Amino acid sequence: MEDVLLSYPQKEDSLFSEIAMKAHNISLDPYVSLGPIGDNWAKYIIGYKEAADILADKIIDNRSFQDYLVFPTIYLYRHFVELSIKLIIRYGYELYNIKKEYNQIHTLDELWRDCRLIIEKNWPQEPEYIEILNATENIIKDLSKIDPSSYETRYPESKRKKDRKTKEDKDDRIFTMEGIPDINLKNMKKLMEKLIIFWVLWVMLFPLNYQKREILNLIITPIIEIV
Repeated sequence: MEDVLLSYPQKEDSLFSEIAMKAHNISLDPYVSLGPIGDNWAKYIIGYKEAADILADKIIDNRSFQDYLVFPTIYLYRHFVELSIKLIIRYGYELYNIKKEYNQIHTLDELWRDCRLIIEKNWPQEPEYIEILNATENIIKDLSKIDPSSYETRYPESKRKKDRKTKEDKDDRIFTMEGIPDINLKNMKKLMEKLIIFWVLWVMLFPLNYQKREILNLIITPIIEIV
């Protein structure tokens, strides 16, 4: 019985308790854990992308728990994209001295509109470059169809309710993934890698200062090495 009780939460349990294995202790404090470039965005963007890849590879390799792991996997990829877009907007506002309030939203379509306007300020106008930009937009739009506001991959039911057709119809739930086509995670992972290539191209074309280039290179380099 004592062994069984040990598996339950105990009163002394804490996420922040001292553990003998110090190697597993990780500082979350940005002032402690920051690298030499001085920006924490890189760690978040890389972290979500790498976590998504790990889950995607697990599903691709043996299809274990694929019907369960698909939701956190898509969410992690989506958040990687959202953070990447927001970082471009953040730098763009600063670089072009745009006096506009930073949009604290999660809607990918709206964020991408702001992001594209910034990218276009220094984007080549040759047809092949415009095609790259439009193809990138299509990937982001597809992701937005699955999860437009960062809600659908986190909850199975919508906050909205549907109208009941008859008095006998007691089910007014709206399932967040209703009508969404099947998704191939191997293909999704490949498209996320293509987005990284797009960010590389943007970094090469964008007139960023040295520090900001270093921040973006830190995000891009470890991912590019495995593409």
